[in-house]
Amino acid sequence: MHLEGLSIFALAGIWEEWTDKETGEIKKTYSIITTEANSLMSQIHNTKKTNAVDSG
Repeated sequence: MHLEGLSIFALAGIWEEWTDKETGEIKKTYSIITTEANSLMSQIHNTKKTNAVDSG
């Protein structure tokens, strides 16, 4: 996915790192806020499909 005529684009999100009180595991969570999809993106936006995310 890319913007026509541009090789890169950016978006913003929020993230937090916290410790699960029950397990002691450190959790890294994040969220990206989006808007209603245009006609092209509506084919994949807000579907039940999930995309793998590599948080490196």
